Parts: sequence; C-alpha cells; structure tokens
Amino acid sequence: MERAYETSKGSAGIGQRELDIYLDSIQAKTTQLTNNLHELANITVNSEGFKTLLDLVNLLLSGVNSLTKAFGGLNIAIGGIAGLLF
Repeated sequence: MERAYETSKGSAGIGQRELDIYLDSIQAKTTQLTNNLHELANITVNSEGFKTLLDLVNLLLSGVNSLTKAFGGLNIAIGGIAGLLF
C-alpha cells in the first residue's frame, strides 16, 4: 500500500511540473489573455467605445502579423512600425 502511495505522490509531482510548464507557455498566456478579454467584453457588452477599441486592436495586430510574415520576424516588424511612428 505504501508503494502505491509513493508512486501516486510522484505522479502528482510530475503532473504539477507539466502544468507549470504549460502555464508558462505562450499558448497558455494567450489563452488567459483571450479569456480576460472575453470577460471584459461581457462586462462592457453595450459599450460602443469598447467595441471600437477592440476593432482598432484587431486591426493593429493584423497589421503586425502581416509585417511579421512579410519581413520574417517580429523584431523587424516592430522596428519598422517604430520607424514609421517616430
């Protein structure tokens, strides 16, 4: 019985480490951001200003994605945007 307990305790540790690794990943952080944006949108669902802000952010991110694909890297795309703005 004690051997089974020790095995299960070790398995829990492995599972926790895997969860910690996932929670530190870009995918997990993106999911958290998406969930928080959904919650904010639900709270302010009737706010035209918030909808306009979301449209602008989506447009900006779409532009950054296009530049990143065109130039091959986010650092270059951000540098290009900064160069245009300043």
